[in-house]
Amino acid sequence: IGCTNAEIAAFYDVLQDSLQRNFASELAKGRQYIKTRLRMNMFKAADNLNPAILIFLSKNILGMTDQPMAGEANAPLPWREAEDSRDSMEIDEYDESENSRTE
Repeated sequence: IGCTNAEIAAFYDVLQDSLQRNFASELAKGRQYIKTRLRMNMFKAADNLNPAILIFLSKNILGMTDQPMAGEANAPLPWREAEDSRDSMEIDEYDESENSRTE
């Protein structure tokens, strides 16, 4: 259940170094089991679209962040200024009533 070595030793009324020396592999296996179950349950929650879990996993597994990053990839797009704004914005209108073009 995720107890520390000190908590386990106190529960069983043994010395902590004795617990670590005699049960090191069991402690390691138990901690790995807890991590595996936690991950499995986190992914189940993510499958149910739990927003908090989705954010946590995307940050920790995918390396995503909600902080803007500096760099060329995040720079504004380079827009070319038109030399004459009238030329670049000129639109021909079509007058349907007379079937003729007006500018």
